[in-house]
Amino acid sequence: MATDTVAFLEPDDPWFSHFSDIKHSQRYQGSYLLALERPTRFPENSRSYIKGDPVALIDWKAFARSDQLIMREQRDEASISVKIGIDISESMMWPTKDITEEHNTSGPTKWETSIRIGFNIAHQHLKNGDTVTIALSSQPQKQSIKIRRTLDLISLFEAIRENNFSHKEITSLLEDARTAEQSQKKCDVGYWLGDAISDDLSRLGFHESCKKKIFIHTLHSMEINTSWMKNPSSYFDKEASLKELPGDQIKNSHEYDSSLELWVSTVKKKTADIDCTYLPITEQTTIDDLHEMIYHSFLG
Repeated sequence: MATDTVAFLEPDDPWFSHFSDIKHSQRYQGSYLLALERPTRFPENSRSYIKGDPVALIDWKAFARSDQLIMREQRDEASISVKIGIDISESMMWPTKDITEEHNTSGPTKWETSIRIGFNIAHQHLKNGDTVTIALSSQPQKQSIKIRRTLDLISLFEAIRENNFSHKEITSLLEDARTAEQSQKKCDVGYWLGDAISDDLSRLGFHESCKKKIFIHTLHSMEINTSWMKNPSSYFDKEASLKELPGDQIKNSHEYDSSLELWVSTVKKKTADIDCTYLPITEQTTIDDLHEMIYHSFLG
């Protein structure tokens, strides 16, 4: 699996087996290990009394036998609330079929890549008993899809795949599944997957409702590599006026590369300003690389 890329992720791929360890790690701020103190009969959950402990948890029978105050308590692990936002902007449907045919390339759109990653992350959290909400909306803070079972997640993924990962084709399906958010309580972890090109306000608004924030910046490899550009077409023109510049001219003057670097730097700064982790990927990012990035985003 080390050579597989995120373009082939399925919701049930066991590529990330450490979600449970990560979310309960003491190195992660606000560890999710929750002490639900209640009496228990098991001796392995015994400890000596500490001043201030609730008297109701003292084992009085043990005190009668040993003249020592023994506490009986049990520690449980609490689930966390997870929200996954996936950008549905038109730019996420790039590259189009015309582009891939013209340049003799293949591969998924940015939206397909983000769907595969987002649904896989949702599946990993569901397996660990977490509550998962998926936002596929221009207003993710207002409308979302609450996933209660892994089977529901996989069914939704299959429906999207059957429609060739085109969000326009499944609008009615998503509208039926959407539910309005009633609670104003912040979720524990929020993942946003998008290209930050068309509407960055959706991402910023989404992360306002999350404690731990992760932005998975999803671009296509053709957006960060100009080798495919051929005269007279190009993907980028920094001027606002409507015109075309030859791809070779842009490459020779390094206009695209320098502008791209500046834009990514700006996106990263906006992400850091809201205390959000920035993870850049393309469809060529390996599963192992994504694994490491998410793992260290929790431990960092």
